[in-house]
Amino acid sequence: MNRILDTACKKLTHKPKIILKYVDDLFLIVKKNEIDHTLDIFNNIHKLIQFTCERERDGCLPYLDVLVKRKESGTINTNWYSKPIASGRIMNFNSLHPLSQKVNTAMGLIHRVTTLTTDTDFNTTTTITDILKKNGYPRQTIGRIMRKYVEKPMQTTNNITTTSNIPEKKYVSMTYIPHLSEILKKTFRKSIDNILFSFKTQNTNRKHLFSRLKDKPTTMERSYVIYSIPSRAEFNIDGDAHLELLDQDGYSFSDTVLSVEYFAENFEKMWK
Repeated sequence: MNRILDTACKKLTHKPKIILKYVDDLFLIVKKNEIDHTLDIFNNIHKLIQFTCERERDGCLPYLDVLVKRKESGTINTNWYSKPIASGRIMNFNSLHPLSQKVNTAMGLIHRVTTLTTDTDFNTTTTITDILKKNGYPRQTIGRIMRKYVEKPMQTTNNITTTSNIPEKKYVSMTYIPHLSEILKKTFRKSIDNILFSFKTQNTNRKHLFSRLKDKPTTMERSYVIYSIPSRAEFNIDGDAHLELLDQDGYSFSDTVLSVEYFAENFEKMWK
């Protein structure tokens, strides 16, 4: 993608004011009369790599999970954005997971919505509350999680400090059992400082406890793939070759008598 960007930028007569890239998604700010020309340049770089264009509508343009808004003053604001077809489903509060994982899931949602929103007219609290309520989170729990986030925001890679004096941590994975797992975690934490516990649900362990209900098909038994064309070839004393092609059920659908010389010279042409 970087090579395509470099090639396209060299061919553009008017450089975009902004070019942002995330994997294969691009965000460009160009003049309206240059949109089609810019799209043609990107699509003419390689015939197998074709781009589609999503244009600004009513001063708004979604990019990934951000809605970019252009104000009349020329400034740009952003809101957290989800597609209309998005289900809004996250880890349900009634699911069989440790409470800490549910809280961290909600904290992650709060972090994304608040950090991606710069528009003061966008009500982040209402958006976060509605999503968490749809996933079974009680209102009191939502309030506690949001207060916890305000008091202690999530750490990012920019504000994490590392020191060589911190002992190396060891991680232990265990099957999650409600109430019992929390007691074990607290008990071991008091006696051993450098061990961290990670809990797995029963669904994670199911694949290790139960075998497949169906046998895995072999390579030659898979559908819609041609691996070989079955055939039988017989040679007689006169030097002629009898070539017989077989269909899927083993019945002959072609019966041709060819000389050995003709068969050897035209073998590749016959199978093209």
